Amino acid sequence: MTQEVARLRAMQAELASIQAGVALTGDLAGLERTEAVLRDAGAMLSPKQIEQRLEAGGRSDTYRTITATLDHLMKQNKVTRADWGHYLAL
Repeated sequence: MTQEVARLRAMQAELASIQAGVALTGDLAGLERTEAVLRDAGAMLSPKQIEQRLEAGGRSDTYRTITATLDHLMKQNKVTRADWGHYLAL
């Protein structure tokens, strides 16, 4: 039972962290949501990870929309494909 409570608390903390990362305030407010999530993360993310962070923040962007946005942002030199299937804000 103790392990399950610890696991639940860890999951709650992770969810709170993800939700906090999707709050588009300050300098991030004027950016595309996908770009804002990448900038806020400060690390490489996959489209699925971006989708999860957006969903945690109450957004319903589809995987297809996110990948299309990433392609658009790459053409504008705002995002780079840092590794296979992982993107990083420039």
